[in-house]
Amino acid sequence: MARHVRELTAADLARLPDWVAQASADWGPCGFTGPDGAYVLYAPAHLVPGAAAHPTSPVSPDAVLLAELQAPDAAVRKHLVQAVARSLVRREIAAVEAFGDTRAGGVLPAAEELQALGFAVLRPHATTPRLRMELAGTVRWEVDLAALGSRAVKPALGWRPAATRATRLVRSASAIRGLHPLPAEVGDRGA
Repeated sequence: MARHVRELTAADLARLPDWVAQASADWGPCGFTGPDGAYVLYAPAHLVPGAAAHPTSPVSPDAVLLAELQAPDAAVRKHLVQAVARSLVRREIAAVEAFGDTRAGGVLPAAEELQALGFAVLRPHATTPRLRMELAGTVRWEVDLAALGSRAVKPALGWRPAATRATRLVRSASAIRGLHPLPAEVGDRGA
């Protein structure tokens, strides 16, 4: 399912609200599409029309606003929100916030659906609570693994890996066939 989630393209922008094209030009990619017309839109709150009009405004300065989330089922919503989280972690954004709706059939994403996706109520309200998902622990490990590669510990000088049974078998098979055997110094420790 996740492989069907992709970043918005110029063709997608034609069917979405006008503010999305402007936000993409000003801030960069601000949405993903999924199967069956599913999509998610997000941007800094100052780029989203009407964001300041909600009773639980303003959005925190360290967060981006999840403006719209349209998906046919919970699995697609989950993949779209995960794509948003990955994108924001790469941009070093601390959190994503959303205005939820406690009423059935509201225009905003349902508050309980957002909570099921990992959002927590930041500012309660009878009809439009503001919810927040901290990104520090969500997908940070991907970034940390990349950083780990640049800090890899190098073996001490003079250390050689111990010869394994497989190394000795390859060396023996190569000698029998007249092929060039592996150099003796590779993996001979403990042979």
